[in-house]
Amino acid sequence: VSFDSDFRSGNLQLVSLLSLLMIPLVMCMVHVTRRNYGEKTQLMDDLKSFDLEKVSCVSDFDNAFIHGAIDSWYGSKEAFTQFVRGPLREELCDLLPSPHLSWTYVAF
Repeated sequence: VSFDSDFRSGNLQLVSLLSLLMIPLVMCMVHVTRRNYGEKTQLMDDLKSFDLEKVSCVSDFDNAFIHGAIDSWYGSKEAFTQFVRGPLREELCDLLPSPHLSWTYVAF
């Protein structure tokens, strides 16, 4: 009877210790997940309001080359901007998991 009581007490202490050690790990995982979802939300918002005129390059050569390629491939800078805001954003939204947690994940 004494052994059984000591065994249960030891298990309870072990479970308590492991629970305390898991708290920082769980908090870290929650922080990383929240930051990841925040970054995805920011990316989708940035793509929705993308403006090529606000994008800059380090060198003038790069700027001219990229703008020339955009004009050549998309026909105009406006067409490229609309592509980024529309089809590209929609495709990325489909590829990336939703940055919003469903109630089933929150509840369980």
